[in-house]
Formats: sequence, structure tokens, C-alpha cells
Amino acid sequence: MGTMVLATIFYSFGSQYLKKHLQKEDLIITITLSLFVGSLVGLIIGYFTHDLPKFAAFDVQTTLIVLALGAIGSGVAHILLYYMIIHGTPEFAATVAYIIPITAIIASYLMLGEPITVNLITGMIFIFIGVYITGRYRKN
Repeated sequence: MGTMVLATIFYSFGSQYLKKHLQKEDLIITITLSLFVGSLVGLIIGYFTHDLPKFAAFDVQTTLIVLALGAIGSGVAHILLYYMIIHGTPEFAATVAYIIPITAIIASYLMLGEPITVNLITGMIFIFIGVYITGRYRKN
């Protein structure tokens, strides 16, 4: 629980910092450095918590999937996110995070054949209700 709160704080801080200080920097360099530093921090935390993946267990298919998810999933998503922060507001750009669980469910169904369960659909409904309520509250 504490990790999620900390991640949320850093996510919010990063969005505001980007909007204020990094608008004139090259978008690709900013994203590359951001993901690289985040990866290093993750590896350091994983090392000290003994929670690193067993790389010997990776086969070619798994490695390709991880690379595709990293490049397409994280890379393209960050380009869109940072673009929206720079040309819009950080608050608006953060709403993209609501779409991530939905796309993950669809991708896992299409690529891995995982079932779409009632719990997943219920979760999506709660996400949409939450977005609707918060959007409606802001208008008032």
C-alpha cells in the first residue's frame, strides 16, 4: 500500500515538474531518461528486496514480448502522456491512466488468450463510474 502512495506522489510531482520546467526539452530524450532512471531505481529496489526476475527463465518469446511491451506499451504511452502534459494540463493527461487497465485486459485476451471475467468487467465499470463522478464534480 505504501508503495502505491509513493508512486502516486512521484507520478503527480513528475507531471507538474515536466509541465513547468521541461517544455522546451526534446520529448524523446526526456522520456528516455525518465524510463532509464525509473528502471535503475526499480532494479536497485528489486536487488535489495530480492525481487529480481530470473533472467535465465526467459525464452525468446518471453523476451520479445517484454521488449514489445516496453517499447510499445511504455514508450508510446509515455510519448502520448508527455505530449498531453506539455500541450494540455497534467490533470487532463493523468486521465489516460484510466485507460491502461482496459487496454491491458484486451491485450491479454488477444495475445495470451486470458479470459475476460466478471470481476474484470466489474472493475472496468467502477473505473468508468469513478471517472464520471470526478469529472462531474469538477464541473460543479
